[in-house]
Amino acid sequence: MSEAGRAVAFAAGLYRQRATVAYAGHVRRDPLALLNLRRGRADPYPVYERIRASGRLVPTRRGDWLTVSHRVCDSVLRNRRFGVHSDPDFEFSFLGMNPPDHTRLRRFALPAFSPKAVAGYAGRIRPGQRVVTLIGGANRDPEVFPEPGTFSIYREPGAEHLAFSSGIHYCLG
Repeated sequence: MSEAGRAVAFAAGLYRQRATVAYAGHVRRDPLALLNLRRGRADPYPVYERIRASGRLVPTRRGDWLTVSHRVCDSVLRNRRFGVHSDPDFEFSFLGMNPPDHTRLRRFALPAFSPKAVAGYAGRIRPGQRVVTLIGGANRDPEVFPEPGTFSIYREPGAEHLAFSSGIHYCLG
């Protein structure tokens, strides 16, 4: 194939992808596609609210999952099974921790892994599926932050802001 032919094929692929996203967003109302459209890029918060109204985990057109739940995003960002491989030279297990640290972290993690919470995820997320954590939406979760859409320098510190989170995924800068 000539260079011009490759360029045409590449451009056709880009336009096909844009058409697929436009169809999924405008016709099928897929939330991830809506975020990729001009209106969703300019102001994603109405889409985040629509996702939040649909539940903690919302399926996408590709069979993956979206979440704007602070609790779910925090669990995914801290759980080694979601995209980060373990380091054999470092102990990540609670079992290797001193009792006070072990108890504190276990108490912190317990709500996300309660029998009721785990039962709610059973059969929904399969190995190989992605969970897209929409941190911008999770940081405006009304279950965690009072008046989440209002900026206030006087707000009492609540849950940790996920954009500067710690754990296996964290901001270095």
